[in-house]
Amino acid sequence: KLKTLLANEKADIVMLNSITLSFLIPKIKKELNNKVICFVRETFPENGCSSMLNKYRNLLNKSDAVLFISDYDRHLFNLNIKHSVTVKNSVPDNFFEAQDANSSLTALNLSKNSNDFYVLFAGGTSQLKGADLMADAMNYLSENIHLLLCGCTETDGKKIFGEFGNRVHYLGILSDMIPAYTVCDTLVFPSKKAHQARPVFES
Repeated sequence: KLKTLLANEKADIVMLNSITLSFLIPKIKKELNNKVICFVRETFPENGCSSMLNKYRNLLNKSDAVLFISDYDRHLFNLNIKHSVTVKNSVPDNFFEAQDANSSLTALNLSKNSNDFYVLFAGGTSQLKGADLMADAMNYLSENIHLLLCGCTETDGKKIFGEFGNRVHYLGILSDMIPAYTVCDTLVFPSKKAHQARPVFES
C-alpha cells in the first residue's frame, strides 16, 4: 500500500517523522528512487542497547538528510551523511512573559469563579497520553474542579468526557497554547508510556 501511495503521489522527497520508520529508508530509495529525510524526534536512551543504536545509525546513514531535535542526539548518532542537522524546537519570545489572566479567559471563551480550579489536559483523546485515565479521575474530583481539554474537536472529546457536563471545556486544537497555560492552575499528563511531552516542558 505504501509503495502504491508514494508512486501515485510522485513526490520528490519523502519525509519520515520518526526513527521507528527508518526501516523504510532503503526500500523507498531502492524501489521508488525518492530522496528521503528522517526526522528523529526520539532521544535514544543513554543506557540503550548498542546494537539497536548501530542498527538505527546504519539505516539513517542511507537517507539524504536527518533532522534531530537536539545536539545531544545528533552527536550520539554521529552520522556520516552530509546533511545531519539539529532543528531547535523553540517557542516565541513572548512565551515567557507574564500574560493577563482575564484576557486569556476571554480568548478561550471561558469564565472562572474564585473557587474554580482549572486542570489542563493537552493530550486530546489519545489513550497513550492517558485520556481515559483523566476521564476516570474526573469521577473522584469535586465539582469546582474543571478540565480544560486541548488537542481534539468537541465531538471527539465528548465521546470520552461528555458525561461531566460544564466541568469539561473543549478548547479544540490550539495554535497558541499561551492562554491555556495562563488560565490553568495545573497541567496533568497521565501518559501510559514515557515519551517526550512538549506540554510538560512548556508548562
